[in-house]
Amino acid sequence: DVCDPSEMEKYFEETPDAWKLVQKFRGPFYLVYHSQNPGFDKNHNCLMAARSKITASSKSAKYALHYITSKSTEEVGSVNVKAQKSDLAYENENMFVVENIPGRTSGQHRYQLLFSDYKSCAVLRSNLLGVQVWVTKVYLEKRNVVPYSCSLIYDLAADQNKTLSFDWRKCGIFKRTEL
Repeated sequence: DVCDPSEMEKYFEETPDAWKLVQKFRGPFYLVYHSQNPGFDKNHNCLMAARSKITASSKSAKYALHYITSKSTEEVGSVNVKAQKSDLAYENENMFVVENIPGRTSGQHRYQLLFSDYKSCAVLRSNLLGVQVWVTKVYLEKRNVVPYSCSLIYDLAADQNKTLSFDWRKCGIFKRTEL
């Protein structure tokens, strides 16, 4: 069974807060793995996001994106993100509405925040990629692993599906040479 985020929320000291995550995570952070749409990674390897602008009055931000395509070319883009509540039952804004910049792929995508430690990682859920784990570049450089708390929440929510999105060698962020 897949865990219901609203049920999981009550077991944490702090409920998911998408706006707090926007404020705390300036970036860069990487998509490490996800549970759906394995073909996405062929054209979005080493997907990295970093906040470039924040607007407190509308609880929104602009993020720069960087990734490597299947032809090994680097792509750069940006998206607008707004923190919102998925419904009134949530104490805080618990999801992101992501709008693509005009001229790029159109439409909105919704990402629900399932969990974050607000220091090094976040677990999200969307229709596009299912459950996802995002980890800060700083944490990956120091530890070479996904934080246990985010890994555990992912395993509870993703129902055994895992597509590795982050190529540990290709993304080239490590200062050490264990890999």
